[in-house]
Amino acid sequence: MPMHQLHLRIYEPLVAFPPEQRRAWTQYVAAHPPSNDELIAGVYEEIVRANAVENGPRLPKERTPHAYIARHGGQILICPVQLRFRSMRAAENRPDLFSPTGLAHGAAAAMLASLRDERKESSGPAGRWDVDDGRIRARIATWAAPISWLLMFEPSDRINPSFERLIMRATVSEVLERLGQVKDELEAMRGGIAPSTSEVAELVEWLGEFHAKGIVELDYGGAARSLLANRLLKLDEDELPFDEGPADLLRAREALRSGNLKGAIAAYRYVYQRIKRANFLTRAS
Repeated sequence: MPMHQLHLRIYEPLVAFPPEQRRAWTQYVAAHPPSNDELIAGVYEEIVRANAVENGPRLPKERTPHAYIARHGGQILICPVQLRFRSMRAAENRPDLFSPTGLAHGAAAAMLASLRDERKESSGPAGRWDVDDGRIRARIATWAAPISWLLMFEPSDRINPSFERLIMRATVSEVLERLGQVKDELEAMRGGIAPSTSEVAELVEWLGEFHAKGIVELDYGGAARSLLANRLLKLDEDELPFDEGPADLLRAREALRSGNLKGAIAAYRYVYQRIKRANFLTRAS
């Protein structure tokens, strides 16, 4: 499992998918697919291979018709991996890669050829179970979760699958309600170390595309071990890891509501400083 990546995923109930995809995903879930940890490892290996070819980067070869699976509130929810689609969207959003100062000629040609192949495959039969419906269901951060991500969760959302794992989960409807409140409160902060209202608004717009009974998951993945080793996560009385960020941000919001702007800024600063220290790990040997 990558030691530097944190994953933000959106899981949706099977009823949120079109009938043909719903049937295919129902069969997938029943067929004892790889665990989420196995999927994370496999996806990372494919990404490494895709970026290590002789002529430079290419889109991942496999469509990885797999999904992360979560059980919440008595129902099964899935988050399709979408590795090729996410890679294609990322490449199309970086036209500078294909400029004279971007990728080397051979690498740019390989990536463009891969994009053309993907577009041909994407024009296939409608209703395919791995079809890109235009909604990206996962995001990645390195070493630390941005403050805007932490604002979506509360301490009670914590799940610890093991002594070195940390996951936060809340429903889409809960997160949208929280971000709606946060957006108004951030106006009083006027930027600074707090996230901008536009950053929160973008998250609200993204989450609004998904089923209200879906769940938002922040998975600290392999980064939890590194953050623990550097004392950027804490251990509770049961020796299970937790992030102080959500609790600190709740205190900041409470301070804002009581008119204590100085206290709110101090609480935000605690979180900001931890994120800054985590980002120093990028330069660690």
